Amino acid sequence: MIPVTFFHPKTEDISAVQGKAVDELWNQFLHMTREFNWVLQSALRLQEFGYAVSLASEVPDEGIVVVGAGWAQSQRFLEACQQQNGVDWSKLVVVTVNGDAARSFVGDFEIAQNGRYADGKRVFFVPHWPQPNLVPRHAERGTTISNVVYKGAPGNLNEAFRSSRWPRFLESHGINWVVDDQKYADDPNAVDWNDYSEADVVLAVRQQMNWSYERKPASKLVNAWRAGVPALLGPEYAYEELRESPLDFVTIRSLEEAMHAMEHLLEHPRHYQAMVEQGRRRGEAFSPQAIAERWASVLFERIPSYIQHAPMRWVQQWPMPARRVVHAVQRPPRWWECRMWGGRVLRSMKRGGGE
Repeated sequence: MIPVTFFHPKTEDISAVQGKAVDELWNQFLHMTREFNWVLQSALRLQEFGYAVSLASEVPDEGIVVVGAGWAQSQRFLEACQQQNGVDWSKLVVVTVNGDAARSFVGDFEIAQNGRYADGKRVFFVPHWPQPNLVPRHAERGTTISNVVYKGAPGNLNEAFRSSRWPRFLESHGINWVVDDQKYADDPNAVDWNDYSEADVVLAVRQQMNWSYERKPASKLVNAWRAGVPALLGPEYAYEELRESPLDFVTIRSLEEAMHAMEHLLEHPRHYQAMVEQGRRRGEAFSPQAIAERWASVLFERIPSYIQHAPMRWVQQWPMPARRVVHAVQRPPRWWECRMWGGRVLRSMKRGGGE
């Protein structure tokens, strides 16, 4: 079996989480960057389920190395490799985890958090992990709707739902509007984004209400499913690609649509209950164990099988800078990646230096 190492350059971060259960660290993962969440959490989860993966701050001598795309983009990964003696790139297969970031082209393979650009050959869709230590909605609440909640960071909620119309509408129906991002603004350690015990409906609509946000994961939908809470969501790609039924969630493109959806749920408790049951069924496919199995399939079966192909073996003999050129030709940048890189270059020029 090819050894698998999750690379994170900061030894102190690894020491802080190594040997601990992810559910014990749930509050820390709420505030970690995508590199922390995708690399540290993934390694810990896979270890919890008995998969033979390592978590290290040094690049291994051989095997598959998983690294956050953000590290690779800024050259820190390559610099870490250059500081080590005798790194033989031909013995390494680099897998970058994109998260929300643009690709680095360092990776021979990529992990994407939705299926928009996944091809099952070089780019694999592996859903993000569900919320650690998730507290589901109390079953005894039945079809009661008294709390509509938003669980997210400050500034991400669409402004229409920050206006007075939305809370006034809910109040007129005897419903509370619970905005957890205010807790985040006051004290990031006080948020309870894992607690859905008294949540009756989840609303999550980003600033640009009609954008597809094709880089984002379906985390808010998955967490709502697993919590047993119906969700009203913006028309994001990650949500829509998972839809199997109208009961999965309600797509919201305006404040008026959200109001109409709430009135429908209030008037049709059977429909509300059907959405709860549908969510619980769908959420089973996104349990930590199910996600771990998807990771294992990619790392221990699909990638090892693919690297046996002659073209891949040939490219692996090249030094990493040359490999990056090949990867860039094979997988050209998308429009939003060009914009991200362009913005990064301009900011660097204004500062008078490189990153």
